[in-house]
Amino acid sequence: MKKLLIILVLLLAAAGCSKKVSYKVSPEYVAHAPRTIALLRLGGVETEDDDMALFRTVIINKLTERNYLVISEEAVGEIYSSTGAEAINKMSPAEAALLFKADAVLYGAVTSWDKHSLSKYASLRVGSKFELYAANGLRLWAAAYQTKEADMRFDTEQMKLSILDATEPRIQRNLDAIFITLPRVTVTREKKRYFNWLP
Repeated sequence: MKKLLIILVLLLAAAGCSKKVSYKVSPEYVAHAPRTIALLRLGGVETEDDDMALFRTVIINKLTERNYLVISEEAVGEIYSSTGAEAINKMSPAEAALLFKADAVLYGAVTSWDKHSLSKYASLRVGSKFELYAANGLRLWAAAYQTKEADMRFDTEQMKLSILDATEPRIQRNLDAIFITLPRVTVTREKKRYFNWLP
């Protein structure tokens, strides 16, 4: 009986249907590769503010890792406050890029977010999708991914704590899978020239 229970725990801990990332990179990406990106407010299913903030933080980190310069959260927030979210949502990608003074704008949505804490096991379904548009309105990249993971928990209170602790790494894994499909920016550095003052 004990062995059966251990096997069940292992199976549930490993459970988690994950599909391949669906993505598309424009054949014109290299010609229009952006340097600065404005991450617009995320849409999709309703999530808690802390969870949405975590999504944005991880997304910005992913973009930075791939050598993009991201318009600061403060600057984006100020523009949303002065212009209004409804007006920005109605803008074309080219208009939004001009407003945020960015080479490209990144649209994103949380497509699936479902945390269960009162069942016999804890599960978390995470889904998100993104579209990156150049300042000229060309869609450069799009990607979507959804995964569901589950872990066995025996004590309800401990189970709830475990879900809170597991939220960040699961969001991280979802976004890791998506943003690895985004082309990395190649940063060229000028070689320093010495003694330019010599004749």
